[in-house]
Amino acid sequence: MKSDKQIEVFAGVASCQRQARWNKWLYLPIALALSVGSLFSGSLALIAIALLYASDVVELLMSSAATRLTRRQKEDRVVLGYGRLEIATELANCVAVVLLSASVIYHGVMRLNSPHLAQGWIIVVLVSVLIGIELLVFSKPAPTSWRRRKIGTSPPLWSDRLAFLLPVLAGGVAILLLGSGRTDTIIAVLLSGALLWFALRGIGEALRSSLLGAPSNLNAVQVVQQIMSVEGVQDIHHLHFWRLPEQGLAIDAHIVVTVPNWPRAEAIRDHIEAILIRKFGVEHSTLEMETPDRELDSCHVYGS
Repeated sequence: MKSDKQIEVFAGVASCQRQARWNKWLYLPIALALSVGSLFSGSLALIAIALLYASDVVELLMSSAATRLTRRQKEDRVVLGYGRLEIATELANCVAVVLLSASVIYHGVMRLNSPHLAQGWIIVVLVSVLIGIELLVFSKPAPTSWRRRKIGTSPPLWSDRLAFLLPVLAGGVAILLLGSGRTDTIIAVLLSGALLWFALRGIGEALRSSLLGAPSNLNAVQVVQQIMSVEGVQDIHHLHFWRLPEQGLAIDAHIVVTVPNWPRAEAIRDHIEAILIRKFGVEHSTLEMETPDRELDSCHVYGS
């Protein structure tokens, strides 16, 4: 049975996930508007920004389809369900972003040899409106209980997206004031390079998850320290981390309880589970409570 504190944390995480998912659907008209704007303005920088939002839209569509499958009933042939499909869709999205970013970089380098003057006023108007949307809609902070971050092909925070938008706005102003033909192209190459870097990191993280490695956004040392700080815990070993469907994190471990505190073993387990949920976003934990006489000298903290 989950405590009231655990249920409250679960509710906060679920609410934050739903809000983030609905917000991402707004990326679709934004990406379309940026694509149309790039056609009329001749701006490569707007294409790079459109790619930033389009990657999240594609990821949302692919992950939604994968999530429907992950919620299918487990069966004897697929005992862990279909959660690995989420990793496959994220990997495919990252590869697509790598190819598209590389294409923008290539065309940008080619355009540097024959500068093209973009329509600065279209850039300024579109990006200004987009910054206003970011500040009004996407700037609400997530609850502190939502500590999980998904594998991303683009910066996940609105402040990071502003870091992409402000240079484009400055480039549009520079075009209007100075008439520089290379400004937009240089900004597009730099932003596409940043997207390429995020996508390559996403590929590495997806491969890491597919190999059942510990998620990079989870500090294993801190997890061990928090568990060891619980009163009555003497030691911990056979600690494993892995990723579950829908961006969930899972932990299993053997917890050694001191002899005087053994009657409180269940309460200690509940306390540890609450810490894992509240501080690390780990919603699934399997904790085997042991007495010191069962612990083996050859046991390691991590793994078997």
